[in-house]
Amino acid sequence: MSGPIDCSDKINVMTAERALEPVRLMSELADLTAVTVRTLCGGRRFDVTVRKVWPGGPDSDAAYAWDLCEAEEDGSRMEGGLTVDRVAADEPPSADPEDAYWSAVDELTSSI
Repeated sequence: MSGPIDCSDKINVMTAERALEPVRLMSELADLTAVTVRTLCGGRRFDVTVRKVWPGGPDSDAAYAWDLCEAEEDGSRMEGGLTVDRVAADEPPSADPEDAYWSAVDELTSSI
C-alpha cells in the first residue's frame, strides 16, 4: 500500500493526464499528425511537439518523434532558448505517442 498523495502531486498528475489527451489520440486518428503540448519545467515554458512519422514509408505503421523549444509567455519561440529536435535525428522514433512525449520530458529535465 502506498502513502498519501500530496495535493500538489495530485494536481500535477491530473494536469499531465489532461494535457496528454491529444497526444494519446494520435494513435487513434490517422489525420492527426502532430500535437504540441505546453510543458513547464524549472519555471520555464517549453512547447513539446510529438509528430507522427512513417520510417518505413507511407504504407508502414506510424511511429512518433518529437521536438521541443523554449517558449515566451505569449507562446512564441524564445530567441536563444533551449531547442532539441528528435524529429530529424538518427534516434529511432517511439512506437507510442505518449512514450515519445515522456522521452522529450526526460530530455528536457536532463538538459536544464
